[in-house]
Amino acid sequence: MKKLLFIVLIPLLVSCGSSKYSIEQPSELIEDQPLNAQEEGWLQLGIISHDEQDYDQAKEYYKRILQQKPNSASALYEISYSSMESNNLEEALVYLKQGEKIDSENLYLFYHMHGITLDMLGKPKEAIKAFKKGIEVNPNFHLLHYSLAITSLNVGDSDQGMISLQNAVLTNFEHSSSHLLLGNLYRSNGNTIPAILAYTYFLFYESDTPRSDEVFQLINESFDSSERDTTTNEINITLNALFGNSQDNEQMNGLGTVIALHSVSSKYKKEGEQLSEIEFLVENYEYMLNLLGETQEDYEEKGFVREFYVPYLVQVKEAGYLETLVYLLFEHSNYEGVKEWIINDCVKCEEFYEWTPGE
Repeated sequence: MKKLLFIVLIPLLVSCGSSKYSIEQPSELIEDQPLNAQEEGWLQLGIISHDEQDYDQAKEYYKRILQQKPNSASALYEISYSSMESNNLEEALVYLKQGEKIDSENLYLFYHMHGITLDMLGKPKEAIKAFKKGIEVNPNFHLLHYSLAITSLNVGDSDQGMISLQNAVLTNFEHSSSHLLLGNLYRSNGNTIPAILAYTYFLFYESDTPRSDEVFQLINESFDSSERDTTTNEINITLNALFGNSQDNEQMNGLGTVIALHSVSSKYKKEGEQLSEIEFLVENYEYMLNLLGETQEDYEEKGFVREFYVPYLVQVKEAGYLETLVYLLFEHSNYEGVKEWIINDCVKCEEFYEWTPGE
């Protein structure tokens, strides 16, 4: 009898031990308590203290509010944030769970921070549930999709990671980190053309940072799949980088082979003569987008890249602005001749800035 009781208690104890990390669904949300002028003042003082990294002082201001308005969503969110930033993660969870019981316009933000806190606590599966709950509340908040992608990738779920990154891009196309991580994921899967396109859109929104320096190099390396042996003068081609994997949902593996071969001819047009780095990039962007444009209508189901990455760039090329765009994207690359070209020869720069797709 004692043995049976022990066996029954084990799952009960495990369940109790993990319940504080579970994502609860309130049967009914509580009404948010608005703040008066004095309480708003305390809230602002708390935010100032938080920004100065004086988290204890910040929490004292928030606690003043919560003594009078225990169901203030704004105070609960800010005190959760200060608790998390000061690494009091268990404390943050208490306030976050209380905030998730309140009917507020920022409910999705509680679930987002809840997920981040759980991830920091080493609870990625629970974090994923929190992010997904937040997405149910507000599917248009890009950082929920982005955070879900990161945590999913960290637990080895690359399919969810890919879907979530694509959703992050669709909900905020200007979020450069989503393009960058999506490009890295395409590249790690061997899908180099989608990776180049994702990196290109990253540069639209972030072209002068240490991260952009890495992206300049990644794009160049992705196109540059050949080396000339200086002893024999033979050209060696590396096609694997552009082939893609066996699960090519974007239908681009064959194009990768063609582009890889073209990169050789464009780089070594004349014996002993080589294009500059920026000329090589312009040439290969032109060739790649020609191929993508010509095959765009061959697929009824185009996939994410053909649906959202390809059309604008093809329109840029068809409007005659591709060279201008490539030079502008690589302005801070330190590639020889780029800045001089923009200053002295970019006759279409102003025209391109005023151009609207579809014109």
